[in-house]
Amino acid sequence: MRYGNPLGGTTEQGAPQRFIEHLLAAEPTEACIEWPYATLPNGYGHLWVDGVDIVASRYICERVHGKPPTPDHDAAHSCGRGKQGCVNPAHVSWKTRSENEGDKVSHGTSGRGENNHFVRLSEEAVKEIISLKGKMTGREVGEKFGMTRWAIYKIWSGTNWAWLETEDASTPR
Repeated sequence: MRYGNPLGGTTEQGAPQRFIEHLLAAEPTEACIEWPYATLPNGYGHLWVDGVDIVASRYICERVHGKPPTPDHDAAHSCGRGKQGCVNPAHVSWKTRSENEGDKVSHGTSGRGENNHFVRLSEEAVKEIISLKGKMTGREVGEKFGMTRWAIYKIWSGTNWAWLETEDASTPR
């Protein structure tokens, strides 16, 4: 069913806020606490506060840590499970977008490399492509892997897949 269960009813007014108050008053726990109410298509919980639709973890971060230090700060999850609806107050803090992206890499939730659903190459294939630099032309390597020569050049220059280490660290990119 596209828009949920028509017999599912609605959330009692004020229930999400009461849930948050309970969370904030409870003893801290290391376990993730899943948002039991409405979620956005990306998995984050959300609620209405004073007529404004807000992401639940951001609201909780504001309640625990105050307003973000700058407009460029995100409510980041130390657990890496924000998209699964984690709202544990102990797991959220203000981080810059860059810091948050770094956390995603360490959590394994980053959308780069094989975690990106648009990717056409495996990390193993990219390592092989890197190793072929100087041994074959970009066009030849592209034909071998079903890629354009421009895609190969972006790998060789480090524009794409830059974080990959070659097995032979002396291989220049």
